[in-house]
Amino acid sequence: MKRDSKSIETTSRRQFTRAMVTAAVAAPIAASMVGCSRPEPSTPTGSPTPTSAPTAAATASQTGTTGTHRADCACEAITHDGYTEITFSGFDLEEHIPPMGIDGGGSLIVDSRNKLKTLSTGSGPFTYLEDGVADPDDRYGEIEAVMVITETDTKPFVRVAVYNGLLPSTQLLLWYQNIAQIPQGDDTDFPPVPFPDNDPDVRFVGGRETNPFRMTVKTKKLNGRKSSYKKNRPHRFKHADGGSMARHFRIGQWRLVNGTQVLVGGSGAENYAFFVRYGDIQP
Repeated sequence: MKRDSKSIETTSRRQFTRAMVTAAVAAPIAASMVGCSRPEPSTPTGSPTPTSAPTAAATASQTGTTGTHRADCACEAITHDGYTEITFSGFDLEEHIPPMGIDGGGSLIVDSRNKLKTLSTGSGPFTYLEDGVADPDDRYGEIEAVMVITETDTKPFVRVAVYNGLLPSTQLLLWYQNIAQIPQGDDTDFPPVPFPDNDPDVRFVGGRETNPFRMTVKTKKLNGRKSSYKKNRPHRFKHADGGSMARHFRIGQWRLVNGTQVLVGGSGAENYAFFVRYGDIQP
């Protein structure tokens, strides 16, 4: 009987946690819906966070030209009996190319529709290419849009943003931030570090013409022997801690770049998760 009580208590705690996460995710989506209902004033031109200096708080770079907020984003709110349903369509998807999922909470996890393989040896870097994709139309083309889910330790705690209409040849760059070597307190201390400019730990490059998609990892091969158990993204690749890696790490900084131009980026958050939409590869 004691064992059953503990099981019930554990299940209840998990259900409560899931409910809280659902509520947290709904909040920024609701805010997005409000933003969709009316245009906002133009935002000033910003500048990227310097890569040579640590970032204390979560930031999102706003680089490039000034612009206006669109009022036609796909948001819908439906009031039901006892609750409100908010639907947010982040971006239009290629019908046959599901977005690639990337999560950086504690290790790097990449869930891909296409199988990836590296022939690189030694201590790195390791370049991963698509493997066994028979139909050219199923290959990853240019990065066309990226949804970024940001978790912060201060309000709003969760933020959802979509970056669409990206320039051709846009790349996604990720830098790691290691946890403190010696655990202290609740073991959530990530000392600030400089992020070397244009030298990320992981680089995602879309395919174009004769140049195929590639993912370049600076240190340690990814573990690709496990399934994600997801129909549209069955291949899971994980950059686990230990060995040549720190005992625990997270994505400390990310950027979308086009050549030497930084389009947008962020740093200093508790966690970043990405859904990357690739277009058809152009011949």
